[in-house]
Amino acid sequence: MRLKLLTNLSTALLVTACMALAATLWWSEQALERPYLLMQRYLNLSQQFQHQVADNIRSYLGSGDALRHSAASQAIGELEQSLDELPGELAEELRPSLAELSQFTASDLLAAGKLAGDPQGLLLQAEREISSALEQLEKYASNSTDSTAASYQPPLFQASQHLSRLTHARSKLVSSGRNELIADVERELAALGQQANTLDNLPLLGVTASADANSNSFGALLGLSDSNEEEQAEDQGIALKRDLASLLKRYPAELGRTRELIDKRNQLALDSNARIDDLQQALAALEPAVRAEHGRIQG
Repeated sequence: MRLKLLTNLSTALLVTACMALAATLWWSEQALERPYLLMQRYLNLSQQFQHQVADNIRSYLGSGDALRHSAASQAIGELEQSLDELPGELAEELRPSLAELSQFTASDLLAAGKLAGDPQGLLLQAEREISSALEQLEKYASNSTDSTAASYQPPLFQASQHLSRLTHARSKLVSSGRNELIADVERELAALGQQANTLDNLPLLGVTASADANSNSFGALLGLSDSNEEEQAEDQGIALKRDLASLLKRYPAELGRTRELIDKRNQLALDSNARIDDLQQALAALEPAVRAEHGRIQG
């Protein structure tokens, strides 16, 4: 009995010693892994912010793609959860900047993306309409047999030249963002307006717009054509000149709206980059603290 008791006791002690040794080894392994896990989590956090948050925000600013905004918002939420894996003092250093970025992404950034795309669309359309109006006036002059029709060609040519220069000056102004270049746009627009005034002062050429062809033909067949209507038909030049003047008068307002749109989008882009930079700087400032904590744990 004594021998059996001693054997059982020895076995129990041996098992206990083995379990204690196993627990010690497990604790030692965890202690060794903790500093490396801390560094790994910090690096993962930095890479996650750069690739999933910053890149998506910048892409959204350029494209307005709602999927990019959604991906950035989701990544920010995941980052907030990942902070719980860092020591409390380190996590608190990042929370304010991350909270500001999260709020900005849900509000102002959403508005910034809606302003993405080509902001010059209204001006491009206006310039195409001005070009079309000049072409219609040139066709109007070509269709006339009046001796004064040739007087339309010089101002039409000059107007086309100034429209081309206006397009170039506008493109340069918008792409460069240099406000001083507005003077070039205004100069070409004023020159274009002068040519439009010259055209407006030229005599009408007697080219009338035909009324509904089918209606006139039917009326003629019935002998109901009205000679008074033919006499009162409006000269095409009146409407063409009026349309050109209206387009030129509208252009400065379109230019002002486009500049406001660009300024607003640029400001929102600057605000977005500032929020991103704040969090990047907070992450960079955290690295020495992470390394210090790494050394403390390892020591």
